[in-house]
Amino acid sequence: MKEHLIIKRVIGYSANLLESKKWIEFDSFFNEADIDKRKRLKGEFYNLSANHRLKMAYDLVEAFKHLGNMNFIYADLNPKNFFVNMTEGKLCLIDYEGGAINDNPETFGKPGDWLAPEIQEQLRSGKSLITVDFNTDTWAVAIGVHFLLFPFHPLFFLKTVGRDEMNNYLFKYKYPSIDKKDNNFREEKAYDWYIERLKQLPNGILKAFDDTVNAGYKNPSKRLSYNQWNRVIGSLMTKPIIKSFTSNSSTVLNGKSIELLWEVDDFESINIAGIGNIIGKNSISVTPTQTETYKLTAENVFGKTEQEIKIVVLPLPKINEFRSKQHKIEFGKSTDLKWDVDNAEKVELFYDGKSEVLNIGGEKNIEPEKHTHYKIVATALDGITKIEQEVIVEVYSRIKIKSFTSNYLFVVASVPVTLNWDIENASEIILEDNIGNKTDVSNKTEFTEHIKQDGTYRLWCKNELFNESSVKLHVTVIQNKYELELQNLVPSFDQVVPDIGKAVNLDFNFIPAIDYDTTINFETIDCNLTINHSDGDISSNIAKKVTKPKNIKSIVDKIKSYIQP
Repeated sequence: MKEHLIIKRVIGYSANLLESKKWIEFDSFFNEADIDKRKRLKGEFYNLSANHRLKMAYDLVEAFKHLGNMNFIYADLNPKNFFVNMTEGKLCLIDYEGGAINDNPETFGKPGDWLAPEIQEQLRSGKSLITVDFNTDTWAVAIGVHFLLFPFHPLFFLKTVGRDEMNNYLFKYKYPSIDKKDNNFREEKAYDWYIERLKQLPNGILKAFDDTVNAGYKNPSKRLSYNQWNRVIGSLMTKPIIKSFTSNSSTVLNGKSIELLWEVDDFESINIAGIGNIIGKNSISVTPTQTETYKLTAENVFGKTEQEIKIVVLPLPKINEFRSKQHKIEFGKSTDLKWDVDNAEKVELFYDGKSEVLNIGGEKNIEPEKHTHYKIVATALDGITKIEQEVIVEVYSRIKIKSFTSNYLFVVASVPVTLNWDIENASEIILEDNIGNKTDVSNKTEFTEHIKQDGTYRLWCKNELFNESSVKLHVTVIQNKYELELQNLVPSFDQVVPDIGKAVNLDFNFIPAIDYDTTINFETIDCNLTINHSDGDISSNIAKKVTKPKNIKSIVDKIKSYIQP
């Protein structure tokens, strides 16, 4: 019958490897001859994360579990018999010559406070041969685990840890409790610190120490076995747990920011590829320019955990074109709006209190009745971001010059002349005279001035779309030294001309209007009258004595009496 071999792979270290700077004898933290070096090494070790030191404790337990599987009793565990690698969180057990593989070993190694109570009891009794078993090793392993987590023995707060003192302590208290007034109590400040740190340990570790000290001190079978220690510590040796790694949106517009959020437990380092270390944060803002996969990696001494999240980058909306074919139109006319939009979920048009949804490109005929703002709004593919653009279509009516008159068409020099007009739809009105003077009268309906010589006036009108000008308006000035009295004698033009027409037997009623330039000249006292049509088409010279009507003759006679010597 063939014998089946069970082969198990284990990790071992060569002696020369342990001489490197990475590996340090654990005893150096407590007994290094150079006090400054000892203090520095001890500080470095106990400032390592609890997980780092817990992993070393796991290596210690694993080593003894493997020895136990071979029925090997170590019987010599103390700080000089293992090395630690603080950088990688590893532990290496050495020195096996003190152990034994048999059913009745009788060796215990070196005396010290790591020895099991039953060995100490045998030493007190003076026995020449000390009996050991697996239970004596489980006590030493529990003490070793405690030293890896704390810089002292679990019963450091007792002045004496002898048989009688321990019996008295366990009779009155349950580890780690004690009355600080007890005669066997010491190190109050360190004790308070210790109790607070114990509370921070996982429950499994606390129970392991509790069972080992309170029950296992007198009853070795109550101590945790290697397998139990392996399960207790192993259950705590979990890789980081990434509870969540999300973003506030799975899509983002190109150039816009997005939040990455995460919740991770039991990590010593954490980073996001391409971003770097994110310890101390639970979110970060990123601005991807292309579709990106972000990978979060969390590590501790037990391993690493990774998780990815993909962010899809959407193109920005773009309004390629939005215009009106004409920006200024005549009232009653129409024009076309034209638009072209890319990368939009929705396109809307807003104008004059109205709105409508458009295709991403097209044209629309419009016929506004007033100046109107047209705004196109494109909603991006993320359904949130919007861009907009606006055009204004201005509406103008044609200019209407309804009238352009003067209160006098001939006047003596001292009398002011007032020009009046009625004009619609003009934004600018300029009054120009025959000598080139231009006056802005845009917001007026009349203009008054004293003139000393004949003048001709014209209105130039415009708005943003149209230009119009009035006909010329001519005003004649009578020049003589009796102008003040003549002013009282000479009636206004619209009173005089109809009677003159009758007096000279004209065949038409001459009514001054803005369509003509009219000049009336008294050339002789016999009333040589010249009437010139402004276009020059009609020119009549009349030389008759004014005899009728009477009012005209009296005016002429009066003028004659002033003029003749």
